[in-house]
Amino acid sequence: MPITSVEDFCTPILSIIDETGGEAPVDYICDRFIMRHKRQLDPSLLTEREGQDPKWREYINCAGDDLAAKHYIRRPRPTIWELYERQVRSG
Repeated sequence: MPITSVEDFCTPILSIIDETGGEAPVDYICDRFIMRHKRQLDPSLLTEREGQDPKWREYINCAGDDLAAKHYIRRPRPTIWELYERQVRSG
């Protein structure tokens, strides 16, 4: 299934954070996401933008904002995202 919207990023991000024990640096989340899902991304999200992050990375940050607003994650430090304790963990 193609990943085309910010909402499509949310579940994979939660999975990546969960796999690291509930807390992960944003750069790690981005690296793991692109390794696993690059082929699923809409090609427009992979386009390089001069002087800016790639569009897919912007979408990850927007998904993080959405997840934080919905209390799935919190950001104890600017570069760290972690699951709220009430979030059910898979393992």
